[in-house]
Amino acid sequence: MDERRMSFRKVLYGATKGLLVAAALLGLAEGLLLFFAVRKEKRVETRWAASRAGSLEKLYAQMPRTRTNASAKALEEAAVALGAARREPDGRLTNTPLPAGANEYVLAESQKPAGSVAPPPEALAAFLRDHAADLDSVRRTLSAGPAPVWDSIPEELYRAPLPALIPVLNLQRLLAADALAALAGADATRALADAEAGWALNQVTLARPELICKLTGLATIRIWAGVLRKMPAIPEAWPARLKAFDPWEHLRQACRCEATFLYMLGQRGGVEILDAKVLEGGFLDALAGPYVRLCLADTAGRLLEMVEAFEARGRCGGPYETVGLDAEKAIPSWNVVGRVALPNLADAWARADRLGLDLELTERALQIKGLRTAEGGWPASAPQGFEKSLCPKARWTFATQGGGFTIVLENGPEFPEKATWATLPLRYEEPAPLKTAATRGQ
Repeated sequence: MDERRMSFRKVLYGATKGLLVAAALLGLAEGLLLFFAVRKEKRVETRWAASRAGSLEKLYAQMPRTRTNASAKALEEAAVALGAARREPDGRLTNTPLPAGANEYVLAESQKPAGSVAPPPEALAAFLRDHAADLDSVRRTLSAGPAPVWDSIPEELYRAPLPALIPVLNLQRLLAADALAALAGADATRALADAEAGWALNQVTLARPELICKLTGLATIRIWAGVLRKMPAIPEAWPARLKAFDPWEHLRQACRCEATFLYMLGQRGGVEILDAKVLEGGFLDALAGPYVRLCLADTAGRLLEMVEAFEARGRCGGPYETVGLDAEKAIPSWNVVGRVALPNLADAWARADRLGLDLELTERALQIKGLRTAEGGWPASAPQGFEKSLCPKARWTFATQGGGFTIVLENGPEFPEKATWATLPLRYEEPAPLKTAATRGQ
């Protein structure tokens, strides 16, 4: 009996000792992971703060905290009335196909290099006539103010509500279709009012820091670049707007926002990123938080490395895919969060460069049209500096003959196929292809 008790005590002592050693080792591992995570966070924040984009903590503090206002609700109702969105029983706005082929009409007309605009199909023309009052309501809402504002709750990070981006984009396409239809009917005043409304709405989208909002805003800018170059004359403010717009800055800020959300998620312990409770129960729970926090901090730093890699190559500095692949390969094998969550933004940077060229051509076409208005005829040659492009090896050429002109990009870069979807032609003709003439100042 005594031997059994002694044996039991030995087993109990061994088990207790083992548990204490395991707990000590677990505590040590947790402490080490937390130490490395905090150190990584400090280094990442210091690097971002020293970069062109700026501090993650400052961005988080400066993010707007807003609630949906009356202007935003009015636009949502107008989108529903126009068929650009559907209101679900729970109040959410969801996507719905655009009516009457509006998107197809905008794409078809934007892809034409000529300045002329074809009338819309009869079904679309009838739709625009029947909904003229709804479109006018949209224009009034955006011109009279205050600007629409949707919920912005940065504290919720990736679970924060976003604007109904697809319905907003559909609303932009309907405004663009109406503007093109107005130009086809020689109603430049209505077309300009549509453009002003679309631009104002897009400034709201671009003001949001989230990556998806930035990408939606950049896609919308391209739509209006295609419409604006078709206009016969336009206020001087528009070429200046296009020239000042920097797609790279918006991508830079979008990456900063993504890094901020990753960084702040880590500050909260990081475990909430695991929506599925794969580690529920057990000793490993103690390690999950510090480990995920370390992964999040490392991923935030990798985003900065990607931004810096694109900036080091410069505008139109491809090959774009190489930078994205290099960034993926640089993620350490232990960072499972980064391997899943780090967005490959190679296509986005390529599309930003391509958008820059689209905006350059629209700005130059409007510049030439402005000279015609001022001088009473097409200029014989382009203004000095006209040929310079954001792509170092490319140049814009101007040609004039008879009653029109042509602008063409020469020596432009090659872009990935994904970056050229729905882009605008890098040639503009008014009214037909013409013979090349030397530009002034060359």
